[in-house]
Amino acid sequence: MTAPNLTALTSVTAESDQWAATNTITTRITVASNTAVIVKAIRATNIHAATAGWITAIVDRSGTDYRIAYQVTIPINAQIEVLEKLLVLEEGDLLQLQANASSNVETEVSYFILT
Repeated sequence: MTAPNLTALTSVTAESDQWAATNTITTRITVASNTAVIVKAIRATNIHAATAGWITAIVDRSGTDYRIAYQVTIPINAQIEVLEKLLVLEEGDLLQLQANASSNVETEVSYFILT
């Protein structure tokens, strides 16, 4: 894994994706070769009316997991910002999310793809 040469940048694409998080670790972004991704925001919303939820966010870099949030509690019917600063992902990195239960937590990830 190497950082792409951003001095030869040819494209910047803005993305915003929504997913229902599950109770298994699920890859949401896989960074392609010669690409970088800047994650602007990760939001998690607990849509359950009676049970608090939690969210875990992981960056997998070359097979090593780095937790940027671990089982952060989301109150009933509430939303949290999981990411407080920009997160730069390099080629080969994975952004993974996991919730306490399937269909409790919905997520939104806003990011830029740089090639």
